[in-house]
Amino acid sequence: SSSLHFFSVMSTALPQLSDSKSGVMSPMKQSRFGFLGRIDRGAADLLVADSSFLPSLSAPQRASTPWQYNTPIRSVEEDVGGGLPVKKGSAATPMPGNYVRRVRTKAQKAMYKASSSWQQQIADLKILAEAASRAGNLPAAAQAFHKMGVIYDNAAKYKEAIEAYKQFLSLCVSTKNIAGEGLGYNCLGINYHKLGQYDLAVQYHNKHLEVGDAHGRFMAHTNLGICFLAMGLPEHSAIHHQHAIEYANRMGSKQAQSLAVGNLGLATYNQGDHATSRMCLQYHLDMSEKKHAPHAPVDQQSTDTLVATTSDCDAHMQLGQVSAAEGQYQEAVSRFARAIELARQIGDRKREQDASVLLGATQGMLGFHDHQASLLAKAPAAIAN
Repeated sequence: SSSLHFFSVMSTALPQLSDSKSGVMSPMKQSRFGFLGRIDRGAADLLVADSSFLPSLSAPQRASTPWQYNTPIRSVEEDVGGGLPVKKGSAATPMPGNYVRRVRTKAQKAMYKASSSWQQQIADLKILAEAASRAGNLPAAAQAFHKMGVIYDNAAKYKEAIEAYKQFLSLCVSTKNIAGEGLGYNCLGINYHKLGQYDLAVQYHNKHLEVGDAHGRFMAHTNLGICFLAMGLPEHSAIHHQHAIEYANRMGSKQAQSLAVGNLGLATYNQGDHATSRMCLQYHLDMSEKKHAPHAPVDQQSTDTLVATTSDCDAHMQLGQVSAAEGQYQEAVSRFARAIELARQIGDRKREQDASVLLGATQGMLGFHDHQASLLAKAPAAIAN
């Protein structure tokens, strides 16, 4: 019996996409995955509009940092998933598409100038944290430690970042800052995941789940699903992505639902359920493509557009693998070719190479399949002779 039987039996199809703003999403009637939700088409993604929410599959979801923290710009996640094809800290990094986020990004760039090394920034923040602690200003000290963690993260110094985040978390607990606690648990969980210490990552994501609001619980369930998939436990991963869908529905966020359904597709693929995986990944792709603007040169695209295109590229590659696993090689070839096209649009050489390798292997399998079919067709004549 499936570990997902506690979900109610509903319908057999994903919600239909509609251009109407007044329409609603119909329920998904599928015995294993229950209710995908009813989302008002007029609802805006208010909860994720100004956060570091990433639509890329398997990308860790970072909790939003309060604006008063004045943190440095955080590099987009690269080693766990969802990385952008730009150098960390590059001046060419595109600006966010959301106006409010663009204003914040400009302020962050002005505050943390590129000429200042991360080591100097850390030294300055240590002095600020010590001074704030001596003055009894624990919230200011906590903010300084959180800034240190972000700077260490951007420098790929994850162990040092963990120590900074633990100090931040300790101060938040002391001052009964629940939102800060959730932020600390989220940061620690992601960093332990980066270091491959999945058991500790799961512990901190579960702590985030306990203190988070609907948005925080969505991120915690998503991150738990990613952790369990990395641990080789796709059944557990699917359960958490199912819960993430539920919280996406509560938030009224189409973007969050698209992400959760796509991640569920990855989990079910690893369970060997190719039919459900295809349905979920195709839904994720359709929802993502509806939000796209006409593509522009890389240096003119916003961060949001680049991340969405990267997500589409990954979805096409995953759908290609699903098709290949089902023996549908011609469709798989089309998927991988589209992934190569998208990777070239955003200048992502690594994804282009990965898709090219998959395309070559699939074309080889397609050629072998056609050759095998021709031999079988000639077999009766050869036997008769």
